[in-house]
Amino acid sequence: MKISKYYILFFISLVLFLSTTAYLSKDKSYYVKKEMTVSDKKVYDNSKIIKFDHQLHIKDAGVKCEDCHTYAIESVSAKDNLNPKKKDCESCHDVKDTKQCNLCHYDNVYKKLKSSDRELVFSHKEHMKDQKCTDCHKGLDAVKFSGQGASSMPDMENCYSCHNNEKASNNCETCHSNLSNLTPVTHLKTNF
Repeated sequence: MKISKYYILFFISLVLFLSTTAYLSKDKSYYVKKEMTVSDKKVYDNSKIIKFDHQLHIKDAGVKCEDCHTYAIESVSAKDNLNPKKKDCESCHDVKDTKQCNLCHYDNVYKKLKSSDRELVFSHKEHMKDQKCTDCHKGLDAVKFSGQGASSMPDMENCYSCHNNEKASNNCETCHSNLSNLTPVTHLKTNF
C-alpha cells in the first residue's frame, strides 16, 4: 500500500514537473509578437456595422473624402477616429427617415464606427497642407470598404516619396512609435 502511494505521488510530481518546464521553456518572443499584433492592436471590421461603398460615393455621387471624413482636416494624431459620424451622413442622407434605415444599417445594428489601432506618429493636418487624400489613400474609388483596397492605406514606399531626407526625414522614429517587428519590404531582399 505504501509503495502505491509513492508511485501516485511520483506520477503526479512528474506530470507537474513536465507541464511547468514545458510551459517555461516555450519561446517567449512568440507570445510577445502575438500580443503586439493581436491583443495590443485592435483591428475593427466596420463592414459588420454598416453597409457602405466608397466606389458609389466617390465615383457615382462625386463626394470628396473630406465631405465624410470631416475630422481628418484637423486631425493631428493617428489615434483619432476619422470615420464619418451621423452628422456627416445627414448632409446628404435623410437620417430621420426611419423607413430608409436599412439602406445603410444592418437590421438593428446601430453602433458607432471604430478605428483600428495604429502605431504611428501622424498628422493629417500637417500632410494635407501639400497633399490630397488620394495621394496616399489610393484605389478607394474601386472598393466598398477601405480595408479592401490593396493600397488604400499607404505603404512605406509611398511614404518614401516625401520621406527621403530631402522633403522630410526618413528616420523610422519620425513616423513609427513602435519599432519592434518593423521590417520594411526593401530590407527583405537578398541583396539588401
